[in-house]
Amino acid sequence: RSLSLNNLADSLRGRFNQRGILSDLDEAIDLHRAALALRPPGHSNRSQSLNNLAISLRGRFKQRGVVSDLDEAFSHYSQLSQASHTVSHIDIEAAKSWTTSAEQVNHISVLNAYQTALMFL
Repeated sequence: RSLSLNNLADSLRGRFNQRGILSDLDEAIDLHRAALALRPPGHSNRSQSLNNLAISLRGRFKQRGVVSDLDEAFSHYSQLSQASHTVSHIDIEAAKSWTTSAEQVNHISVLNAYQTALMFL
């Protein structure tokens, strides 16, 4: 179920990127949250859900400028540093996404993001 929710959310985010309909992005965020809820700490795909939700929240922040979306995105990214499973390429990609995003907006989590990325590498 979590994989299906994640895939549907990714498709909606893709459609938002093509058509610009904000309700698609809102629905994608809701679905990413539902997928994340089914992937508790220790789940091998949790990093994927954290990353996908954070990407969608950052996208909505860019559209609406609501700071709480950006704060929530970085809150989800910060959970990457607590990974309790064998690190995969998904973890590394999520950490790289976090570092890039935090650096772009000069977010206070940028040092933690780099530390996490280096730890994963």
